[in-house]
Amino acid sequence: MQKIALRAFTRKIKKNKGFHYKTKKKFKFARVLTFDTETSADKYLNLKFGYFKVTQNDIYDYGGLFYDKRNISKKEINTLKKFATENTIRLFTLDEFIEIFYWEVYENDTLVVGFNLNFDLSRIIQNYGYAQKSGKGGFTFKLSSNTWYPNLRIKQLGPRSFNIGFTKVKGQKSHPGSFIDVQNLACILLDEKSLSLEDACKTFNTEIKKKSFGKHGVITSRYIQYNIMDVMATFQIYQKVREEFKRYQLNLPITKVFSSASLGKQCFRQCGITSFFEKNPNFPSKICGYAISAYIGGRTECKTATKVTVLDFFSMYPTVNLLLDSWKFIIARTIQTEEVTKEIQDFIDGFNLEQSLDKESWKKVNVLVQISPKEDILPERSKHEQRDTYNIGINKITYKGNLYYFLPDILASKLLNGKSPKIKKAIRFIPKGKQRGLIKTSICGVKINPNKDNLFCKLVEERQAIKNQMQVVDKDSKQYNFLNAQQKALKIINNTISYGISVEFHPKDEKEDIAVYSNRKFLTSGIYEDPGPFFHPIVGPNITAGARLLLAIAEKYVADKGETHYYMDT
Repeated sequence: MQKIALRAFTRKIKKNKGFHYKTKKKFKFARVLTFDTETSADKYLNLKFGYFKVTQNDIYDYGGLFYDKRNISKKEINTLKKFATENTIRLFTLDEFIEIFYWEVYENDTLVVGFNLNFDLSRIIQNYGYAQKSGKGGFTFKLSSNTWYPNLRIKQLGPRSFNIGFTKVKGQKSHPGSFIDVQNLACILLDEKSLSLEDACKTFNTEIKKKSFGKHGVITSRYIQYNIMDVMATFQIYQKVREEFKRYQLNLPITKVFSSASLGKQCFRQCGITSFFEKNPNFPSKICGYAISAYIGGRTECKTATKVTVLDFFSMYPTVNLLLDSWKFIIARTIQTEEVTKEIQDFIDGFNLEQSLDKESWKKVNVLVQISPKEDILPERSKHEQRDTYNIGINKITYKGNLYYFLPDILASKLLNGKSPKIKKAIRFIPKGKQRGLIKTSICGVKINPNKDNLFCKLVEERQAIKNQMQVVDKDSKQYNFLNAQQKALKIINNTISYGISVEFHPKDEKEDIAVYSNRKFLTSGIYEDPGPFFHPIVGPNITAGARLLLAIAEKYVADKGETHYYMDT
């Protein structure tokens, strides 16, 4: 077999005190600046003009058009001047708008709102550079030659999420500012991968609709009106998104919602849940390494046409959490371990399809096993079909060394392969007690008592109850829309707390001396990965293994009906 790649858990050899500057949380933004730009229609997309408006408590304060004299003709400037005069709108140069921008956003902490905000911010800059230190990997934008004003820094956090903020200025009491890309926020709250301004207007049923426009890049009265209406529509979407966010009942500034994971982490915070290492400060790093090496999840790709059977599960990851009884591990005062090798080997030998449907059996599989696979069907990361990238496959594996898997993956192999994998060691994880400080809270209209309620179960049951109500309500009624929005919010919250945040890591930017724990330990110089606030070395990796066991159970049923599934060989 070719080389396989394993995930690892890292620890700093020399712990450094990191510098963190805290900002005051601001939950309500009375003052908002919304703007949009129009550009040349060539490959450079240089700014031609734009429109902005400033509101105070949702009431229009002032606004105006602005233009970049470097990229428009005298005729187009005259068109802007004429339109501004006829419609009593103020007209500014780009430099004047930048002064307004800093006065509002930096001096008065006015919230900036845009649709695809990164693009519009990048159009009003003088220059750009590559960010340093904590912003490494992002860009810095210079908006003004005035050295009193800070640059803007934008760094990508995820596929569609970005952190936007002002850089620090020496000798000043700096703050990052407040920015919202309503396109990203709407996608998060609507559980959509992408959303155009036109689609957002339709979905939120705004009074002002996005209208298509034919020829871009040439300034006309109609083009100016089109730009102004885009700003109006963007602000109305912001208002709708703001109301939608209130539905979640999360004590989190709307500007801090970078992805759906932000919602899930705040849900845990409101329940008073503390981090795994805060409750288990002496938990062995080597066991964390074994567990993380067993975490096989993430991006996969397939470029070979293959016959498959499409399967779907109702609330799959929440269901897996319920079956594994993960909530006890999340709220446990401490996690203990015991070696149970013989017991688990006997369990594997006797495991069959009927037993896989027994809920009580699932509670016994929070176990990490050591194995030297011999023709066992297990997940792995390798370069399939001689491609350069490591990808995940489920294949027959033979490996002379020791690998670690959570028990559900071993049981899936037993079902699919028809033979019992022979394990070398098994470690059971045992949750003890409940952590102190758990808090009653309300999330998406659901009252939660984490001392008594299994959060995964509570959210699934409440969502199903709402969907039952929807069946007897007129689909064109306001009540139906309200219930639909509420059940979707519960779905988003439950999905985000069920998986991603338990395997969250934050890679640092600079190399340093680290200890690496995986299926073995070694010292090296590399990138340290800081565990996220709700990282859990047992819950996260075991959830992915549990999901694969569910798929194996379904696969077994399909195979029993005479249908075929094809595995990719390494």
